[in-house]
Amino acid sequence: MPTRLPAFQIPAARATAAQSLGACLLALGLGCTPVEPAAQIDVDAARQELVLTEEPADPQTALDLSEREGGFDEGDVVLVGQVGGMPNPWGDAESEFPWRAGEASFFIVDPSTVAEFSGHEHDATEDHSDCVFCQKRAADSVHSVAAVTFNGPDGKPLPVDARKLFQIDADDIVVVKGFAKRIGGDLLVVDAKGLYVRR
Repeated sequence: MPTRLPAFQIPAARATAAQSLGACLLALGLGCTPVEPAAQIDVDAARQELVLTEEPADPQTALDLSEREGGFDEGDVVLVGQVGGMPNPWGDAESEFPWRAGEASFFIVDPSTVAEFSGHEHDATEDHSDCVFCQKRAADSVHSVAAVTFNGPDGKPLPVDARKLFQIDADDIVVVKGFAKRIGGDLLVVDAKGLYVRR
């Protein structure tokens, strides 16, 4: 029995024969290889399905899980954190931190870690990204960060920017429900199923 897609996942698979032929002609002798069209997203429907109207009970932070007795490798979570709030620990590898442009993906940081950075003062001409101390601290604080992604039925991130999908901004506090795994002993990666925004 075929898998039923969520209401917001509308495959753009209704390309006409002429469009398909045009794509092949553009190959200019390199062969006609069918190209799977990208999925289109009904943003309003996706938002209605994924945004929670009530905050889930008993949220924890990435740092809570990191410091849990016996550790944490994977499992269902209710996670709270701030979108961004610390310098980018990965440099060019995540150049849009705390976002991944064009995807329903973003990074949240343990609020206590955010407070440590906000309490570190700089000169008027300097900010966290210029401060060697802050950059070193950020690199050492990956265990207090969670990478949150909302995937479609194909297991790939929904192709819509999280800022547009959830109407959120950097420094917003969010609560996420989903399944989390610890990657490389430090970073928490969350396959998210629901999001609540503290307003």
